[in-house]
Amino acid sequence: MKDIRTFALEKYSSDNYSEIAFGVYLNKESDCYSFCFEADEMEQYPLEDLLEQYNLSETDDCGIVIGKDGKSKYIAEVETVSSDKSDFIQLMNFTTIVGREIINFEIGDYVYLGVKYADSNFSINGIKVNAPIIGYRTDSSGMISFDVIYPDIQYKNMFTSGEDISAKVSRADVENISLIIIKDGHAKLFSTYEDISRMMIFNTDGFINVENTAGI
Repeated sequence: MKDIRTFALEKYSSDNYSEIAFGVYLNKESDCYSFCFEADEMEQYPLEDLLEQYNLSETDDCGIVIGKDGKSKYIAEVETVSSDKSDFIQLMNFTTIVGREIINFEIGDYVYLGVKYADSNFSINGIKVNAPIIGYRTDSSGMISFDVIYPDIQYKNMFTSGEDISAKVSRADVENISLIIIKDGHAKLFSTYEDISRMMIFNTDGFINVENTAGI
């Protein structure tokens, strides 16, 4: 999911709705909060995972519409279970998908939610690395946002700098890097070859170590 934008439905101008925050409306009749967004492309996943993580449901105001420019786009309205403060906070965290590229990524047998920052542009030991740079955002509590957080931007800059980084890793490790995941203040570069999964761990100063792993 990318190119995500807020979308104001016509019904939001009725007396039944009151805007509480940018793009978020209180549905007085249903006693819940509503938010509608649009995107040029919308996949079932990660949308279903987002709805589960933030305890939201889709309304009937969802589907493909044709814009004034003749291009199709996808409209989706979501709503909270109630008007409780915790539901409002979860919805506000969900709304931070606007302007982001939200993706699912797999590590081992598990699928996670993330925000894609960029594709890498750097090398390790003179070997070019081409992989997506992703901020980890899986959190069943719904209390995490998709805003850029420290030190994500530092890692994005590091791995798009075009520079060569020195690290005590094998050539095969570097050549098979497929994901760069930023989680818990570290960057984790995942590489799989000959059925062996490896994770190269970096901090903002550079390489730390490499581990055999099947998880994050």
